[in-house]
Amino acid sequence: PVLEGGVPETPETPEQPETPAAASVVFNELCGNKIPDGPQKYIELYNAGEAEADLSGWTIYKNNVADPIWTAPAGMKLAAGAYLVLEADQADPTLGFNAGLSAKKEVKFELKDASGNLVDKFVRGNDAVVDGEEAKLEENTEDSFSRVPNGTGDFAYAAPTPGAANGEKTGDIEGYNK
Repeated sequence: PVLEGGVPETPETPEQPETPAAASVVFNELCGNKIPDGPQKYIELYNAGEAEADLSGWTIYKNNVADPIWTAPAGMKLAAGAYLVLEADQADPTLGFNAGLSAKKEVKFELKDASGNLVDKFVRGNDAVVDGEEAKLEENTEDSFSRVPNGTGDFAYAAPTPGAANGEKTGDIEGYNK
């Protein structure tokens, strides 16, 4: 349309809808070492996103075995920027998982959402390890497999920090597959 005086009317630009905040849950740290005054071997999940994550029905699988080693109970939430530390050999599934975690063997862990979609994975060594003797690799008895930088980087060795931000890289992980 044209306004009085022959000046064309500028059409209004429609407002763009705001992108909703999203959750982004990842494996952040895996520790196969016994930590003094800390968890005895653990898997740490981290929500690097800007929204709370509903973990209801999420699962963790180890070494291509059909049954999960952990399933999140209904109603389990993980706030944005929060950590969830799952300890090994726990009978209570809300506290941890019931499977081995070694700092010196090949291992594959997969995190899947409630629909069975792969969300994240960590692979050290052969990607097809199935219930058996995994090959032994170089062992680091002090550090954990940690994302560096915290929540977003590739895995490297770093000092264990269960339930807190990962520190600086101390070395490369032998056999780590990105």
